[in-house]
Amino acid sequence: MRKVRMISLLMCLFLLGSVANANELETISNDEDCLSIEFEDEAIDSLELEAVNDAINEDNSLLPENDFDNEYFDYTIDAVQSNSTFVDNYEDNDTMAKAYDYSRTEPVSTTIRAAGSLYSLGMRTGGLYSASDEDWFKARYSSGDRIFIDLRNIGKKNINIALYNSSGSEIWDSKKISKFNGCPEKYYNYYVPSTDTYYIKIYTLGDLPEPNYYFYFGLKENQKFNYRIQMEASTITPSTTISTGTTDFRNFFPRSASAINMTLTPYIITSSGLVRLQEMAVEINGQQYSTRDEDGRIPIGGADLYGRCSLEGRLQSGRCGIASWAPQAYGSFRCDMAPYPGNE
Repeated sequence: MRKVRMISLLMCLFLLGSVANANELETISNDEDCLSIEFEDEAIDSLELEAVNDAINEDNSLLPENDFDNEYFDYTIDAVQSNSTFVDNYEDNDTMAKAYDYSRTEPVSTTIRAAGSLYSLGMRTGGLYSASDEDWFKARYSSGDRIFIDLRNIGKKNINIALYNSSGSEIWDSKKISKFNGCPEKYYNYYVPSTDTYYIKIYTLGDLPEPNYYFYFGLKENQKFNYRIQMEASTITPSTTISTGTTDFRNFFPRSASAINMTLTPYIITSSGLVRLQEMAVEINGQQYSTRDEDGRIPIGGADLYGRCSLEGRLQSGRCGIASWAPQAYGSFRCDMAPYPGNE
């Protein structure tokens, strides 16, 4: 299929007016935008270019004596944004036969660092560049697997995701679920009935992401991620015991989050150097975990992380009146993949 790319907006609009049967076209509102016109007949390419050159003055004005033969052209027309900065690393995956292997995709993020980090955690990203563009991905799953299919970062746009088996039969399509109309996230939990290669298709009914979407097509349960969170600080203490403010882990973690491990910053930085804590304790949801480990490792495996967290540190004797303790908590956790809180 031949493609002619024209930078002049005036020229593009003239061509659209001179040919019939045009596909639906996105509105152009930027002088830097351009149109991509694809001709199914490769022989048209040189003829069309000559016609364009003959029809346009040097100042891009139209020569009225020129016209096009409407009956000759067999074509498709799509709108694209030439100023998009997003690069889709998984193209060309516009058909089921060209589906990109999901196991080779890279997550946007694997670490929670701040409130809101959960939005992109474990997600992949892609882009759609025209009303006819589709993105296909494939993955092989075994009988009994539970997988989570998710599409987000699309605002209220009419962008959808569908699931297929290897024979091309549709299993599920978000477009057909009324509750997802105009929703910023579309998702599906699927119990795999038989070992097979499964496919997802991400497509638009006219809207385009700005500039990219997030998606997930993987196992739902027991996914492992990391975290590195700045905890609330304590005030200057007149005693050897330091209690920090409360950090609300519900702003960071999903409801299903359980700790694999945790390490706390085990010292305080002062003008005279590092002062190491003799003992530390973490309390989450009323459950306390303490350690004297000099590296700050907390025996917290399996702990529920979805709750309020407070810390306590004990200084060595004679170290009272010291500056505040503002540790980081870092480690890894497991959780189930689910819609972003509020998008359920």
